[in-house]
Amino acid sequence: GLIGKNKSKVKLLKQIIADYSASSYYDNSLYDLVKYYKNTQQNDLAIKYYDDLLIATKDENLIADAYLSKGMIYFNSSKTNEAIVEFLFVVNNYQHTIYFKEAISGLQAAYSSLAQIDKYLAVIESLPSVSISRAEQDSLTYNAAFMKFSELEYKVAKKAFDKYLLTFENGIFVNDATYYNAMSAVKINDSIAAITLYEKVVELGVKSHQETAMLFLARESYSRNDFVNSNKHYNTLLEYASSNSIKREVVIRLMTGNEMIDNKVAFKFAKQVVEFDKTDNWLLSKAYVIIARNEFENGNYAKSKVTFKQVVGLSDYDEGAEAKYYLAYLTYLDENLTLAEQMIFELAEKYSSDYFIAKAFILLADIYVAQENNFQAKATLESIIENHDGDDLVNLARKKWEQIVEKEKVVTPEVEEEFYIDISEDEIVYEEEVRDEIDEDYIVEIPDSLKVESDSLEIKILEDEEIE
Repeated sequence: GLIGKNKSKVKLLKQIIADYSASSYYDNSLYDLVKYYKNTQQNDLAIKYYDDLLIATKDENLIADAYLSKGMIYFNSSKTNEAIVEFLFVVNNYQHTIYFKEAISGLQAAYSSLAQIDKYLAVIESLPSVSISRAEQDSLTYNAAFMKFSELEYKVAKKAFDKYLLTFENGIFVNDATYYNAMSAVKINDSIAAITLYEKVVELGVKSHQETAMLFLARESYSRNDFVNSNKHYNTLLEYASSNSIKREVVIRLMTGNEMIDNKVAFKFAKQVVEFDKTDNWLLSKAYVIIARNEFENGNYAKSKVTFKQVVGLSDYDEGAEAKYYLAYLTYLDENLTLAEQMIFELAEKYSSDYFIAKAFILLADIYVAQENNFQAKATLESIIENHDGDDLVNLARKKWEQIVEKEKVVTPEVEEEFYIDISEDEIVYEEEVRDEIDEDYIVEIPDSLKVESDSLEIKILEDEEIE
């Protein structure tokens, strides 16, 4: 008669509980009242009356049901650890009741929600009446990890995926576990783990996972200026790119990534970049300067000159500075030194690229040398040596400075000059008395003190010479 009349039913049940505690209906009254509160989600009241029931009853089925029901209330209220306590009580003490299997299921759900499925498996292994296959363990462990990933709890998910991959090296879900573990690592900014895991994803070769894995690895390598590896991954992405935006990124990065590694490859992708529907001036100038370099290196100076002029019109930055330098250099090769000099000063005034300004002033020194202005050439080179930071250009400037100095050294051997005074006999005036007294046949006698004794052999030789 009380069906559908909940207020009256609750009132009557409370009256029985209050007034007839010794009645055989007491336990059932508590049980019916607690079911009402549970079904109407009045959880605090439900827990209170479950505790009252546990104190009052000795019926094993009611006790097991009470613990199980409390566990479900806690679990649905996100009080998972409290729920586990209730489920474990049923599992350990009431295996012969109909509530045992439900407690096992609740325990599995609770441990899965915490990504602690290994603890659940440990409980199962301790129960002789329950067995679980390796495949079931594999599935449970993976699903527990994936559940946390789906709930965006990436730190917990990564820990769970790590356990799965360690426990089931050849498991059913290895491919997916590795993939989602890599994604979890990215979400928690563990780049080292993400790189390792995504490399494993590429190695496993699951087609649906390749684009994400290679895109991450390519971008990560590119951000670290590891262009060898970024080029490798971007090249592979050419096959897997699923959208125009990714294809565009691949072409641009293969152009810039090969710029200092393989000019021919960079040139190939630069030609594709200039064909894009939408490009900004920086990207166009980068592509055109790569194209112009290739033309210059292949000796097509006229064509490169046109392309470098395009770059100058597009860029006020390094690309424009480089293009202006090459235009000045080509003008220098055409022997138009005055115009080349003017272009160098325009470069220095318009651009802020230290490298190409220094490079241009080294060219300016060459112009001064060609104009036989070594003083100005040396001063220009000295300025670069003293002020520029790049060793390559400083060393080049020093080498050119030394070459100029060497050429300036003029070797002049010292020659002793001989002076002669040409005096004729007529110009000498002798005093007459002295001149008259000169006897041309006069023989000067050698003093005894200066005479040197000689042996008979020497005397003989001398006598023979006199006779001859």
